[in-house]
Amino acid sequence: MSRILIWDLPTRLFHWAFTVLLGCSIVLALVADEHGPLFQWHMLCGLAAAFLVGLRLISGIAGSRYARFGSFPVRPGEVVRYFGGILSGRAERYAGHNPGSALAAIGMFFLVGLLVLTGLGVGGEDLQELHGPVAYTLMAVIGLHLAGLVVHTVRHRENIAASMLTGRKEGLPEQALASSHPAWGMAFLLAGLAWIAGLFTAHDARAATTRLPILGTVITLGERESQGNHESGRKRDRRGHDDD
Repeated sequence: MSRILIWDLPTRLFHWAFTVLLGCSIVLALVADEHGPLFQWHMLCGLAAAFLVGLRLISGIAGSRYARFGSFPVRPGEVVRYFGGILSGRAERYAGHNPGSALAAIGMFFLVGLLVLTGLGVGGEDLQELHGPVAYTLMAVIGLHLAGLVVHTVRHRENIAASMLTGRKEGLPEQALASSHPAWGMAFLLAGLAWIAGLFTAHDARAATTRLPILGTVITLGERESQGNHESGRKRDRRGHDDD
């Protein structure tokens, strides 16, 4: 066993950019008032993360060996054997994704897409009501994924998180990638930066909107109270003062 190249540059760039954007979106959702200006940044980060997921889906079909979804070991029998091996201390090691991390990745990609749809109100109010439960489900998946990283690091004495920085893991020479695909990595980086820059440049904080790059669709960010609600609130306040 030696340190070999497993994760190419596009995969590593996606991993860390997605981690930062998703983390920021979750934190802002927990601390910001949904009618306040800070909540708009929660939605902007979510839209940026969703775009990166779209790029990741492309690499999952036409990317490098371990980035492709076809390499994900998610067959039921394989998943059962893997988790049984964790309990017995004999879990099989994988050059790329193991069944646990593969299921976590698929779950996060799906849930982020669903969060964007429910957050934007696609499908009406009934579907929008699912936004909160889906968000907590996503946080649970992230928590399980982090727990799995800790278990792997302790049991196999391999800093698995660092492999997403260097691209290298322990494995056999024949399992290594021939290239980190720097050209594709640069294309991924430029596409992501262009999309994010477009989102934030088109952001109108006063109107609580942004415009999706390329598509040109105007998106409302957050929930704004109507003028009628503000007027009603002011009238109630005046009545309260008069009563005093």
